[in-house]
Amino acid sequence: MSEIILFVDDDIQLVSALQRSFHRTYHVELALSAADALEALAEVPYAVVVSDLQMPGMNGIELLTRVKGLSPDTVRILLTGQADLEAALEAVNEGNVFRFLRKPCPQELLKKTLDAALAQFRLQMAERQVLEETLVGTVSVLTQLLATVAPAAFGRSSRVCWCVQKLARQFDVGESAWRASIDSLPTRK
Repeated sequence: MSEIILFVDDDIQLVSALQRSFHRTYHVELALSAADALEALAEVPYAVVVSDLQMPGMNGIELLTRVKGLSPDTVRILLTGQADLEAALEAVNEGNVFRFLRKPCPQELLKKTLDAALAQFRLQMAERQVLEETLVGTVSVLTQLLATVAPAAFGRSSRVCWCVQKLARQFDVGESAWRASIDSLPTRK
């Protein structure tokens, strides 16, 4: 997943200014509505989404909650001129917002927040990779053990695994293909 930051705000002047300010430091994209942001998220994985709170159609909290469901690793930031306690609580509780910033936000504070958000994103990606490697290694050891203890069962499980991997490629399950091969291994009852 690349480290792209998506700014979402219905104020075109604000998001254009943010893009001009940060285009040399970060890979920045813009969305002028929550619907545009969700459409973009369906096509491109984002490391960070920074959303305004008050937008027509869908507010920033609803958007960030949907972003969490669609892309749980994306770090979410709420940037708003309407900083009340209820909005802050809802943003944290519903959208699992990483930071809640008030407009106008000093550029230095926004840059520090974006740096921290990207660091959080990298940490999450590294953690996921370690967990996947650990799981794959554990399954490999258990498979070798099965081959030693019950060769016939190992042969059957290998054929099933091959079929599942072939189906995963045929249906283009992408990143979750390794899960399909691991999930296809038989379990002893």
